Amino acid sequence: MRDSGIYAITNRQNGKQYIGSSIDLPKRRREHWNALLGGYHQNQHLQRSVNRYGLGAFAFDVLERCESEQLVDREQFYLDSLKPAYNMRPIANSMLGIKRSRETRERMSVALKKYYETHDAPCGPDHPMYGRKHSAETRAKMSRNGKGKGAGRPGRSPSAETRAKMSAAKRDKPIWNRGRPHSEQHKANLRKAWVGRKERKPPKGPRRIVALADLHTFGWDKQRRNVLIAQRHRRLREWVARMNSAMETVR
Repeated sequence: MRDSGIYAITNRQNGKQYIGSSIDLPKRRREHWNALLGGYHQNQHLQRSVNRYGLGAFAFDVLERCESEQLVDREQFYLDSLKPAYNMRPIANSMLGIKRSRETRERMSVALKKYYETHDAPCGPDHPMYGRKHSAETRAKMSRNGKGKGAGRPGRSPSAETRAKMSAAKRDKPIWNRGRPHSEQHKANLRKAWVGRKERKPPKGPRRIVALADLHTFGWDKQRRNVLIAQRHRRLREWVARMNSAMETVR
């Protein structure tokens, strides 16, 4: 069962917050942390603060757990009451409130104009639908034709004649490596590449727990995972040393 609710990312240095909602809070935390560690978080205010203070200065706290149907309303409640500094949008699940700078708007305008020039796409009065609207009947047809599953032709399936043509076209098309065996040198290269490889198994004991936990949290980023594993191993050794010392004292 997924853990849905409202969360806050708090900067413990200055108290500034980011409020969000998710139907899967642990997954959302991993997504935020991965993006912030990688330097590509979509919220630039939050990313710049992490770059300045470090991710260790931030805490992920669950403010409230609720059903997925209540997420937007509850997130809006916390946005209105806490007024978080890192949120770019004052309205939950909406683009309302984002103000683009004049420079950003000019860049967007130049990019769109360049796109239409290079793609030869009609726009403005040159567009065939300029100043016109689809009738209710046309919209109903478009809606009916667009319903269904599948990419490219949703809700449709090719006729028997079309399927026969597609099958014949594929059948007559030669496969690039059919009847072409590998050369001895190629076989030697393949054998050399695979010799000595063993199936990688998870480590045993506490190291296994640490490795699997880091894999679950940080994905396949080996560099960050190895650094964290080394830190946890150091803390684990310190804890074992303290426990041994305490046991010696008791004896």
